[in-house]
Amino acid sequence: MRKAALVLGLLLALSSLGLAGDQNEVTCRHGENNFGNDMVTSMTQEQFTVPMSGSQLKVTAPRNGGVKLIGGTGNAYEVTVCKYAGADSKAEADQLLTKITSEHSGDAITVRGPNDNDWTASLIIKVPQGANMSVSSHNGPISAKGISGTLALQAQNGPIAIKEVKGKVTAHAQNGPISFHGESGDYQLETQNGPLAIDLADKWQSGTLNAETTNGPISLNLPKGYQAGVEVRSDGHSPMECSADACSQARKTWDDNGKKIEFGSTSPVIHISTHNGPVSVGNEEPGEAAEM
Repeated sequence: MRKAALVLGLLLALSSLGLAGDQNEVTCRHGENNFGNDMVTSMTQEQFTVPMSGSQLKVTAPRNGGVKLIGGTGNAYEVTVCKYAGADSKAEADQLLTKITSEHSGDAITVRGPNDNDWTASLIIKVPQGANMSVSSHNGPISAKGISGTLALQAQNGPIAIKEVKGKVTAHAQNGPISFHGESGDYQLETQNGPLAIDLADKWQSGTLNAETTNGPISLNLPKGYQAGVEVRSDGHSPMECSADACSQARKTWDDNGKKIEFGSTSPVIHISTHNGPVSVGNEEPGEAAEM
């Protein structure tokens, strides 16, 4: 029962971050029986602000929780902590909620709770423009949307989703996927044992994108008429297939060490590579993919 409760708790954390719904939602979601059919779930939320300072803000999610970052205004981080607890009765679940506490200062936000109980918590943070943040999770997701600043994102066993973020971003997922959608910024994305999904906007405005996966596949969405230079590599004998319009004009290099395909007439500013994984390149309106 405890293992099932943990899995359901993780699903609840994903739901509370709104990864499958409105990315701008800042309200915690309440579901029934999320820790198992024989357990009662209680939920509460806590809200506070942390003034933006000149130092990096370090955000650490609880072991089974995640972090959702969305663009904000002003000079302070607006934080909502979504807390969930499961127990045999409503009274016990409510009592467990009181033991989940958040700690915050000018340079750190953490959430703590009992070591041996069924609980989880996730953070939704409205981020002021120009922020400098370090965000880490263990078994939960991290998402960022509509932010301008400097971000360092690290997930041990959860996904990372980046959309319309401008600035400097480093992201590392140990056992989970990374997804990206954007048009500018300086990015260093790396995942081990997970897929990499790159969805490029219609035009690359500025900066560079370096994305790498080890033991995972790559999916690249290359819009029609894309002008920026793009280089895609795969090691060994992994398959590479393409359905994008640009594939017929791409420069291809095939040898015993791997495959490389280059798009655009300028030097690459977007570098994507995989070690031991297949590659798929397509348009927003996918056609028949032909293995190359």
